[in-house]
Amino acid sequence: MQSISPVPCDVRVDRSGGLRARVTHHAVRRYVERALRVGEDLMDGVSDRDAVEAFKGMGFPVGAIRDRLAYFGGVLLQFGADGLVIDGIGLVLMEDRVVTVKAKRHRA
Repeated sequence: MQSISPVPCDVRVDRSGGLRARVTHHAVRRYVERALRVGEDLMDGVSDRDAVEAFKGMGFPVGAIRDRLAYFGGVLLQFGADGLVIDGIGLVLMEDRVVTVKAKRHRA
């Protein structure tokens, strides 16, 4: 049995109800590219799975990123919310999975 991912240390009150979303490779990739501002050109033409493995090899905390997205995806599931912005990016949930993250748009 897989254990539940931990509550992120910057969360003061756990509102997930113990729910966790599944997280796709694409979502992890986009989090690294957009929230950590690595840039989408670095892994252009590389599959999501291979990009995530490359980020892991470069020292990015891929497991912690996946846990963070799973937790906040769980909050979305718990409340039936349409969206959530964390770390300057918006989570996109499809059924019980975080499928991507969107960069927060700034108005001029």
